[in-house]
Amino acid sequence: HRALIHGAKIESTSFIGMGATILDDAIIETGGMVAAGSLVTKGKVVKKGELWAGNPAKYFRALTQEEMDY
Repeated sequence: HRALIHGAKIESTSFIGMGATILDDAIIETGGMVAAGSLVTKGKVVKKGELWAGNPAKYFRALTQEEMDY
């Protein structure tokens, strides 16, 4: 889906949207979500249950339990 992952740690069951870019030393924890087209800059940590979006990406909101289950 044209996502670019460069030197980042992507944990299992995390979600990376189409066209997202994840840069060096960033961590997307299990259950974290990055929106399509977002740019996660160096060293950022997307924690479990968080949705990050934008360019550069920033915390947008907490995911609902229904979203995490899906």
